[in-house]
Amino acid sequence: MKPDSGCNGTGKVRTVEDLIVLVATNKEYRMPSDTVYRPIQAGSHSDTFDGFLQDHTGDNIADRNRRLCELTAAYWAWKNLKCRYIGLTHYRRHFTDKTLLQRIGKDKFDCIAAGRSLEKELEKDVVIVPNKRRYCIETMESHFLHLPYTFEKDFRVLRQVIGELSPAYLDSYDEVMNRTWGTCSICLS
Repeated sequence: MKPDSGCNGTGKVRTVEDLIVLVATNKEYRMPSDTVYRPIQAGSHSDTFDGFLQDHTGDNIADRNRRLCELTAAYWAWKNLKCRYIGLTHYRRHFTDKTLLQRIGKDKFDCIAAGRSLEKELEKDVVIVPNKRRYCIETMESHFLHLPYTFEKDFRVLRQVIGELSPAYLDSYDEVMNRTWGTCSICLS
Protein backbone atom coordinates (compact mmCIF):
# COMPACT_ATOMS: atom_id res chain seq x y z
CA MET A 1 0.00 0.00 0.00
CA LYS A 2 1.37 3.41 -0.90
CA PRO A 3 1.43 6.13 1.75
CA ASP A 4 -0.19 8.58 -0.63
CA SER A 5 -3.37 6.52 -1.07
CA GLY A 6 -5.90 9.31 -0.64
CA CYS A 7 -3.23 11.78 0.50
CA ASN A 8 0.07 13.03 -0.84
CA GLY A 9 2.26 12.01 2.09
CA THR A 10 2.23 15.49 3.61
CA GLY A 11 -1.24 15.02 5.02
CA LYS A 12 -2.85 17.20 2.35
CA VAL A 13 -5.90 15.86 0.55
CA ARG A 14 -5.18 14.60 -2.96
CA THR A 15 -8.47 12.97 -3.92
CA VAL A 16 -11.99 12.64 -2.61
CA GLU A 17 -13.03 9.10 -1.72
CA ASP A 18 -16.23 7.58 -0.40
CA LEU A 19 -14.78 5.36 2.33
CA ILE A 20 -11.46 5.16 4.18
CA VAL A 21 -10.93 3.10 7.34
CA LEU A 22 -7.77 4.10 9.16
CA VAL A 23 -6.00 1.37 11.12
CA ALA A 24 -4.18 3.13 13.96
CA THR A 25 -0.94 1.60 15.18
CA ASN A 26 2.25 2.49 16.97
CA LYS A 27 4.12 -0.57 15.71
CA GLU A 28 4.61 -2.43 12.47
CA TYR A 29 1.90 -5.04 12.26
CA ARG A 30 0.03 -7.00 9.64
CA MET A 31 -2.71 -4.91 8.06
CA PRO A 32 -5.95 -5.86 6.29
CA SER A 33 -5.44 -6.38 2.56
CA ASP A 34 -8.60 -4.56 1.35
CA THR A 35 -7.61 -1.14 -0.01
CA VAL A 36 -10.33 0.58 2.03
CA TYR A 37 -8.08 0.05 5.08
CA ARG A 38 -5.20 2.51 5.44
CA PRO A 39 -2.59 1.99 8.15
CA ILE A 40 -1.72 5.16 10.05
CA GLN A 41 1.21 5.39 12.43
CA ALA A 42 -0.03 7.29 15.46
CA GLY A 43 2.21 9.63 17.44
CA SER A 44 5.24 11.67 16.48
CA HIS A 45 7.97 9.22 15.53
CA SER A 46 11.49 9.63 14.23
CA ASP A 47 11.21 6.18 12.63
CA THR A 48 8.34 5.86 10.18
CA PHE A 49 6.85 2.65 8.85
CA ASP A 50 7.08 2.16 5.11
CA GLY A 51 3.68 2.48 3.43
CA PHE A 52 1.87 3.89 6.49
CA LEU A 53 0.18 7.26 6.70
CA GLN A 54 1.62 9.42 9.49
CA ASP A 55 -0.53 11.39 11.93
CA HIS A 56 2.30 13.86 12.57
CA THR A 57 1.88 15.42 9.10
CA GLY A 58 -0.49 18.19 8.06
CA ASP A 59 -2.74 19.62 10.78
CA ASN A 60 -2.12 17.30 13.74
CA ILE A 61 -1.89 16.72 17.49
CA ALA A 62 0.51 13.77 17.28
CA ASP A 63 2.60 15.16 20.14
CA ARG A 64 -0.33 14.34 22.46
CA ASN A 65 -0.48 10.67 21.43
CA ARG A 66 0.97 9.44 24.72
CA ARG A 67 -2.24 10.53 26.45
CA LEU A 68 -4.78 10.42 23.63
CA CYS A 69 -3.71 7.20 21.85
CA GLU A 70 -5.56 6.57 18.57
CA LEU A 71 -7.56 9.78 18.96
CA THR A 72 -4.57 11.62 17.44
CA ALA A 73 -5.22 9.62 14.26
CA ALA A 74 -8.93 10.49 14.42
CA TYR A 75 -8.03 14.19 14.72
CA TRP A 76 -5.61 13.86 11.79
CA ALA A 77 -8.35 12.27 9.65
CA TRP A 78 -10.83 15.02 10.55
CA LYS A 79 -8.39 17.75 9.58
CA ASN A 80 -6.61 16.17 6.61
CA LEU A 81 -8.92 13.77 4.76
CA LYS A 82 -11.83 14.64 2.53
CA CYS A 83 -14.02 11.60 2.52
CA ARG A 84 -17.72 10.80 2.74
CA TYR A 85 -17.14 8.11 5.40
CA ILE A 86 -14.10 7.84 7.66
CA GLY A 87 -13.56 4.89 9.96
CA LEU A 88 -11.04 4.25 12.68
CA THR A 89 -9.93 0.87 13.94
CA HIS A 90 -7.13 -0.30 16.17
CA TYR A 91 -4.43 -2.53 14.70
CA ARG A 92 -5.71 -5.49 16.76
CA ARG A 93 -9.44 -4.70 16.50
CA HIS A 94 -11.29 -4.73 13.20
CA PHE A 95 -14.81 -4.81 11.85
CA THR A 96 -15.78 -8.38 11.05
CA ASP A 97 -18.13 -9.73 8.46
CA LYS A 98 -20.73 -11.88 10.24
CA THR A 99 -21.14 -14.10 7.19
CA LEU A 100 -17.45 -15.04 7.40
CA LEU A 101 -17.42 -15.79 11.13
CA GLN A 102 -18.86 -19.27 10.60
CA ARG A 103 -15.97 -20.08 8.26
CA ILE A 104 -13.32 -18.83 10.64
CA GLY A 105 -10.05 -20.63 10.24
CA LYS A 106 -6.71 -20.17 11.83
CA ASP A 107 -6.26 -16.70 10.35
CA LYS A 108 -8.44 -14.05 12.00
CA PHE A 109 -7.69 -11.72 9.08
CA ASP A 110 -9.98 -13.90 6.93
CA CYS A 111 -12.99 -12.48 8.84
CA ILE A 112 -12.23 -8.77 8.45
CA ALA A 113 -15.08 -6.98 6.69
CA ALA A 114 -14.33 -5.94 3.12
CA GLY A 115 -14.95 -2.41 1.94
CA ARG A 116 -18.02 -3.42 -0.08
CA SER A 117 -19.50 -5.10 3.01
CA LEU A 118 -19.00 -1.91 5.04
CA GLU A 119 -20.54 0.15 2.24
CA LYS A 120 -23.66 -2.06 2.36
CA GLU A 121 -23.92 -1.51 6.12
CA LEU A 122 -23.57 2.25 5.62
CA GLU A 123 -26.60 2.17 3.31
CA LYS A 124 -28.63 1.09 6.37
CA ASP A 125 -26.89 3.03 9.14
CA VAL A 126 -25.00 6.31 9.39
CA VAL A 127 -22.64 5.08 12.11
CA ILE A 128 -21.17 1.62 12.63
CA VAL A 129 -19.74 0.67 16.03
CA PRO A 130 -18.69 -2.66 17.51
CA ASN A 131 -20.84 -4.80 19.77
CA LYS A 132 -21.22 -3.65 23.36
CA ARG A 133 -18.51 -4.49 25.83
CA ARG A 134 -19.93 -5.10 29.29
CA TYR A 135 -18.15 -4.02 32.44
CA CYS A 136 -19.49 -6.09 35.33
CA ILE A 137 -18.01 -4.16 38.23
CA GLU A 138 -17.47 -0.65 36.92
CA THR A 139 -18.99 2.17 34.92
CA MET A 140 -17.53 3.72 31.80
CA GLU A 141 -16.30 6.59 33.96
CA SER A 142 -14.47 4.33 36.41
CA HIS A 143 -13.08 2.31 33.47
CA PHE A 144 -11.56 5.43 31.91
CA LEU A 145 -10.27 6.70 35.24
CA HIS A 146 -8.42 3.41 35.82
CA LEU A 147 -6.52 3.64 32.52
CA PRO A 148 -2.86 4.56 33.01
CA TYR A 149 -3.02 7.60 30.71
CA THR A 150 -6.25 9.14 32.03
CA PHE A 151 -6.01 11.89 34.61
CA GLU A 152 -9.01 12.60 36.81
CA LYS A 153 -8.50 16.36 36.59
CA ASP A 154 -8.66 16.25 32.77
CA PHE A 155 -11.70 14.00 32.93
CA ARG A 156 -13.49 16.52 35.17
CA VAL A 157 -12.48 19.40 32.88
CA LEU A 158 -14.00 17.52 29.93
CA ARG A 159 -17.38 17.38 31.70
CA GLN A 160 -17.10 21.06 32.63
CA VAL A 161 -16.32 22.08 29.03
CA ILE A 162 -19.27 20.07 27.69
CA GLY A 163 -21.47 21.84 30.27
CA GLU A 164 -20.19 25.25 29.15
CA LEU A 165 -20.07 24.77 25.39
CA SER A 166 -22.89 22.28 24.78
CA PRO A 167 -25.08 22.07 27.90
CA ALA A 168 -27.80 20.21 25.99
CA TYR A 169 -25.39 17.22 25.78
CA LEU A 170 -24.44 17.09 29.46
CA ASP A 171 -27.25 14.71 30.51
CA SER A 172 -26.32 12.36 27.65
CA TYR A 173 -22.65 12.51 28.65
CA ASP A 174 -23.53 11.65 32.25
CA GLU A 175 -25.76 8.80 31.09
CA VAL A 176 -22.96 7.29 29.00
CA MET A 177 -20.38 7.68 31.76
CA ASN A 178 -22.69 5.89 34.24
CA ARG A 179 -23.31 2.91 31.95
CA THR A 180 -21.76 -0.46 32.66
CA TRP A 181 -21.24 -1.10 28.94
CA GLY A 182 -19.73 0.73 26.03
CA THR A 183 -18.30 0.58 22.54
CA CYS A 184 -14.69 1.62 22.35
CA SER A 185 -11.79 2.02 19.94
CA ILE A 186 -13.47 1.58 16.56
CA CYS A 187 -16.19 3.37 14.61
CA LEU A 188 -17.22 4.27 11.08
CA SER A 189 -19.40 7.26 10.20
